[in-house]
Amino acid sequence: SAGSAYIFRFNGKTWIEETVLIAGDGSTLDEFGHSVSISGDIAVVGAGGDDDLGVNSGSAYIFRYFENEWIRSKLHASDGAPYDTFGLKVSISENTVIVGSRSNDGVAPNAGAAYIYNIGDFWSVDDDEAADFDTIQAAIDAASDGDTIFVNEGTYFEHTINTLGKAIVIEGTTGESGELLSIVDANSQGSVFVCNSGETPSTLLKNLIITGGSAFSGGGMYIEASSPSLVGCTFINNQAPKGFGGGICSIDGVLSLVDCTFIGNIGGVGGGVYNQPEYDTTHEVRGCLFQENHAVNGNYGHGGGLKHGRAFMLVTDCNFVDNTATGGGGGMSEFASDGIQIVNCNFVGNSAQGGGGLDTNGIGECV
Repeated sequence: SAGSAYIFRFNGKTWIEETVLIAGDGSTLDEFGHSVSISGDIAVVGAGGDDDLGVNSGSAYIFRYFENEWIRSKLHASDGAPYDTFGLKVSISENTVIVGSRSNDGVAPNAGAAYIYNIGDFWSVDDDEAADFDTIQAAIDAASDGDTIFVNEGTYFEHTINTLGKAIVIEGTTGESGELLSIVDANSQGSVFVCNSGETPSTLLKNLIITGGSAFSGGGMYIEASSPSLVGCTFINNQAPKGFGGGICSIDGVLSLVDCTFIGNIGGVGGGVYNQPEYDTTHEVRGCLFQENHAVNGNYGHGGGLKHGRAFMLVTDCNFVDNTATGGGGGMSEFASDGIQIVNCNFVGNSAQGGGGLDTNGIGECV
């Protein structure tokens, strides 16, 4: 019961089956296809049994018809929780989507809710084929809030790509088995991406390989006073050896990492990720892999995989493997006075001067 949806196109005489839509990440009892809606070349498919945010939390998939293909993206409720069944009912009119969540508990148990999305325009980027733009930055410059930028397969040599505070989705291409095919390489010219204009979680980077970044802070991505969402991205071989965050440096923002991978990044402090937020904020790292990242700033080189301070962080279903730190916390170093909770994580083969797997520094509660 993973489900599917069928697209039929009228040729003037009869209806011809054009394609079968599937979730791509579907599993048993997701009920993908329980509810469907289409407007022009945009289709919405609900999957009320999807378990991404907990059992039967639900999701909805957006399919856009582009260059003879249906390009897939995914919606979740901003406050999704188990048994909400978000996506059990969906509807679309032009660029406006409404998704029902009949068991949402926001007002009262099972009171229900509906979510409205403006999915905006669709822009394509391709460095060597026909597309709307040949660089990601040019697409961002033209985009408006709610738009989606689809980055076709290829390697894009760009650096200091600034999202300009826009609530947009920048999504890379994936292969049939889920492999990432869109590579953004800064070629050691600076950070790959920059978010420093008050971006919210509505600014989403998804399914991108981010590599070749080199900066004092945030070789792969520099975030300041902003809170973008990152889903399914791989940060590999980025550097900030004299500063902070080889993969990502986030200052005074809210960190949200889901299903991301950090491999071979080097930072003075925080080889994979350095996160120094405001107090009284909440941060999430879920389903991520930190492998062979290195913090190298002598006794101050804390957090080979992840360095976090101040605010509360929830770390779930993550693997910390073969990371190193010249200071404390080969896998993770946390100075979180608001505490940290670590659930279902593995720490394997990490090394440091203190706390090979984890260094909590004794400041806040660690569960």
